Amino acid sequence: MSDSESPLSTPPDSEDEVIPESLVKSYLVKPPSPPPAGRKQRKKEPPHVPTFADLPEIAFIVAFQSRFHAAFRGVPNLGCQDLETGVINMVPSEQVEQLLCRLLSLVLNRKKNVERGHHNRALEEAIQANQSQWPLHWEGRTPLAGGKKFDDLDAKQRLVLLRYLILWALSSSDTIRAIIAENYKTNRRNDDLNVALSVQPWGRDGEKRRYWLIEGRDDTPFRLYRESNPLLKNVNWISIAGAIDELKAVAADLEEHGNKHSTELAKKIHSAIPRFEEGENKRKRREYRASRKAYFSNQAAAYSYEGRTRGKRIKYTFSDDDERGSNTGTSEQDGVSTRRSGRTSRAPSIAPEAPRFTASGRQIKKPGAGPYGEMRINGTQGTSTGAATPASVGSENGDSFTGYGRGLEGGHAEY
Repeated sequence: MSDSESPLSTPPDSEDEVIPESLVKSYLVKPPSPPPAGRKQRKKEPPHVPTFADLPEIAFIVAFQSRFHAAFRGVPNLGCQDLETGVINMVPSEQVEQLLCRLLSLVLNRKKNVERGHHNRALEEAIQANQSQWPLHWEGRTPLAGGKKFDDLDAKQRLVLLRYLILWALSSSDTIRAIIAENYKTNRRNDDLNVALSVQPWGRDGEKRRYWLIEGRDDTPFRLYRESNPLLKNVNWISIAGAIDELKAVAADLEEHGNKHSTELAKKIHSAIPRFEEGENKRKRREYRASRKAYFSNQAAAYSYEGRTRGKRIKYTFSDDDERGSNTGTSEQDGVSTRRSGRTSRAPSIAPEAPRFTASGRQIKKPGAGPYGEMRINGTQGTSTGAATPASVGSENGDSFTGYGRGLEGGHAEY
């Protein structure tokens, strides 16, 4: 067979007939493959509205107190919600002030803890001692400039100041260093999974977003945060759940993703819900007992015993006459004053009787009485012939009666 009869096409005669390589590749590109059948298309989430709960300082402070709980003995355990309500009020709560005082004690290495109400000078001292570690947004000026105190700061400034006190305690506190050295005695791994002080993410989803569960000790409220992909330039930190119902909704949304990491995180959430429910019941019972104790203590203070009555007689009956008598100080029946001006006086306040006279003008004097109420006869106790025994009173038969029962004169038997 000759060359002219070859089944192959003849080469082009000139360069103008050559097909461009880019055009060939465009025809060879494969169309995009459809998504796998097992993976579902996720719904686009609405834009998140920033809230006060999204501040990362809240999670940082609660996690630090929970991990270094040995350095906070005697300080109430705080959850994220407790810290939020404690700093957002005009006056910080008692729990927040106790946390502030303990952090100042750690930063300054005080043997005696800083007391509430006396922490302003210690706070100024701690800020000035760590001036080299001030953040840049302070612009070289302390937040307490102008005579401000911790109570004068707003909620976000209080959280920022607490966060930097923690950072200063990590670098200068002897107590914190001892706790860290104790927990890192074992061989350290790169991810610190074998260290109890480390805070690890709870899991991640198919978009490489990490989920952080932050909770305090002693059944305090929890909060679930979500962090965007840490490899991105801008990383967002938002709060997505602070109650059990919200947590269940997050688990249901993760199950719809259909990938391995989301399914594992959803299982962790479902397994932790019974523990959260039990902790919520314990917290409600504790709050109820505290409220009832406060109620009864206030009632006991209102009806407490005020001291001795000093001879006042208790009246078990009440009438309008008694009320009028107490208002005017006299009784309408006998006209005698019922108000006792002298509490220590034993004699009744009765008006003295007017003197009586005979027809001849001689005053009739009432026989005198002894110290025990006995009648005095002839200026002595008893008769003139009787013995000087107490309360001897003459009788019509000439006998004398001894008031104490020691004997009878005139032959009668002893009484």
